[in-house]
Amino acid sequence: MKRRWLAAGAVVVFGLGVLVWAAESGDDSTTPAPAPKAVRPVRSRERLPLPRRVSMSEPNSPAPRASQRVLGQEGRDPMAALEARHQELTAELTTILNLAREENAVKTAEAIQKLIDKQNAEYQKNLKLLQERQAEMQRRLQQRLKEREQRASAAASSEQSTVKGKENEQTAESKKSAKSVN
Repeated sequence: MKRRWLAAGAVVVFGLGVLVWAAESGDDSTTPAPAPKAVRPVRSRERLPLPRRVSMSEPNSPAPRASQRVLGQEGRDPMAALEARHQELTAELTTILNLAREENAVKTAEAIQKLIDKQNAEYQKNLKLLQERQAEMQRRLQQRLKEREQRASAAASSEQSTVKGKENEQTAESKKSAKSVN
């Protein structure tokens, strides 16, 4: 029984020591930490706005394409967007480069110039890839149109041959019926 009282006293003294130490260090660990706020889960993409009709008086009018709705860039092609982004980045880096030269920061100016050159090289590479993609898409489109025309002409010629075959059958039947009547 004495051992229990002794152990309980040691625990109390130890607990008071921790409280004194916490009060001296300025950390108030005796008060509970505030509950964390409910955080909205991060979405990979925010919702896109619903497509709007061109005219409310024409309910069957087409809605803008999804690619045109993204970021409100209606009518902009990818090459124009790439060019605009390149111009924006180059202008910012050139401004920083001029400031570095005014302050006689030679190493900084050299580093910024290297960054501009790297950005220009990346732009040229992306532009070339984009042009190749567009050329490939155009080639595929032309190929599909040619295949569609070939299928349509094949269907038309097979339909004509079917019509001629039926006409031949009808004429053969009419000849047989004419012979049987005679």
